[in-house]
Parts: sequence; structure tokens; C-alpha cells
Amino acid sequence: MLRTYSLYDATNGLFTGKRLHADDPQKLAAHLPDGIAAIEGAHDHRSQRVQLDTGRVVDYQPPPPAETPASDARSRGWRRTSAAGDSRQRRSAVLAMIRALEVRQGRTIREATLGDALALPRLREIDAAILELRKQLC
Repeated sequence: MLRTYSLYDATNGLFTGKRLHADDPQKLAAHLPDGIAAIEGAHDHRSQRVQLDTGRVVDYQPPPPAETPASDARSRGWRRTSAAGDSRQRRSAVLAMIRALEVRQGRTIREATLGDALALPRLREIDAAILELRKQLC
């Protein structure tokens, strides 16, 4: 009889999200990559893991991402908070301002190369503005 097996990392018990179907567990084990194990059943890699010391499948919530998230009980995962979204929007806005300044500096560089005495101070102003914006990205 064909059975479903969920694959997991043998070092930490986390499911890989991949499944195999086999009728013989010994044949299945012979085809698994190093460090990967299989357990019978179709398990959810987002909310379950294998407890290595007991071999049982237990509920699991992955650690939060780098941004400050909020727990989502329905999916047993994480979702971004509005503060994290605001932070991403601010970062995008700063990067857009840097790109706009970099576009402007192209003409100023050309003018400085052609000998315009006023171009070099303008180029320094643009560079200083870019440096200030980059500080906001840290």
C-alpha cells in the first residue's frame, strides 16, 4: 500500500516541506539525502516539527523574522505589524531619494569634467546629501 512520508532535517527536526510516496519504508530510507529523514504522514512544515528525542510530531512556531512581527494564531506563524510596514516604506522612500540624487550627479560630473568651476561644489553638496540619507538606512 502506498504511504505518504514527510521529509525533515535530522539535525533539528524541521520539516522541509517536501513529501514522498512509497510502499516500503526501507526502500524510501535508501533514497534519502544525507541529513534528511522521513516520517509517515502529511505534516505541515509551517506549523509542525519532529521532536528528535521522542520521534513525535509536535506543534511548532518558527522564530520571528528580523522585523518586529506579531504572532498570527490562525496560521501559527508570523505577520508583519504596521510598524514594520512603515519602516519598510521609510526605507524605500530614502532609497528613492538617494537614486534621484545619484541621477542628478551624472550631469554635475560631466560639467566638472568639462571644466565648470561651480560643478565641483555642487557635486560635494550632492555627495553630502547622499551620505546623510544613508545614515537613515542603518
